[in-house]
Amino acid sequence: MTMTIALGQIRSLVNEDVPRGVVLADAAYGNDNDFREGLVLLRLSYAVGIQSSTTLWPPGMVPLAPPKGKMGRHGCCEEMNNSSHSPRKTSPCV
Repeated sequence: MTMTIALGQIRSLVNEDVPRGVVLADAAYGNDNDFREGLVLLRLSYAVGIQSSTTLWPPGMVPLAPPKGKMGRHGCCEEMNNSSHSPRKTSPCV
């Protein structure tokens, strides 16, 4: 609910042609995918905190789907966890 209100307020400012800057937000907002996607749709740059357990993928890359017909971890881990297709590690900012 809070994310929806915040995004609505940001959208209102964009619609009023307030000069754009970088949106800064803590991890409560940064962990919300809908909030980040809303900022992208508004074409806003952002820097948000995230929890260390959050998985990040480089732009244009998404997790691979598990192979059809295979259950569990048999075989799919080698396909999904290779250096050319893996999520980015998070590290604390200094």
